Amino acid sequence: RCLEGYSNLDSVRRCFDPLEFVNEPNLKAEELYQSRAVVIRSTCDDDIHKAIKYGMWTSTYKNNVLLNDLFKKYSRSGTPIYLIFTVVGSGQYCGMAQMASEVELKKTFSYWWEEVKWSGVFKINWVFVKDLLYDEVEDVRLKNGNKVVSSKDGTELDFDTGLEMARRFKSASYVSDIFEFFEFMDNREA
Repeated sequence: RCLEGYSNLDSVRRCFDPLEFVNEPNLKAEELYQSRAVVIRSTCDDDIHKAIKYGMWTSTYKNNVLLNDLFKKYSRSGTPIYLIFTVVGSGQYCGMAQMASEVELKKTFSYWWEEVKWSGVFKINWVFVKDLLYDEVEDVRLKNGNKVVSSKDGTELDFDTGLEMARRFKSASYVSDIFEFFEFMDNREA
């Protein structure tokens, strides 16, 4: 599914179910109480485009197993798992989504940039789709002292750090977002 333009967020929300509550102005970061967060580093912005449109994601086998274990462990207590997305080399985070299902480890999705590389897929719902520059979170650190911006793919954040990242997404002043490039990416996908 494609839109003729992606500048109207209300239209985008109506068109794509995984975006129903994206960039909700009334969201309070504190509502993410007791959540878990994991950094996701993608090698390609086209895969972020697909993740936003289709509401699904995959990772390396190792990360898929980790994410599946986290989802199963914490879903029993109602604790959400949030994924904080960045594209390698971009100098920014591009969004935050909540895991909405277990990982189907043997299932594939044929629209990834490197489709034969990825196995396993799970559903996600987007909380934020907006750019958050690394400069804006350079001071955010994990409990072990490491900077969040230095986190590797699949790094689980402690609760306080994950909550701070949600606060930073919420308060980030709009500069740009991936929706500006969606029509181009839709054409490339086709």
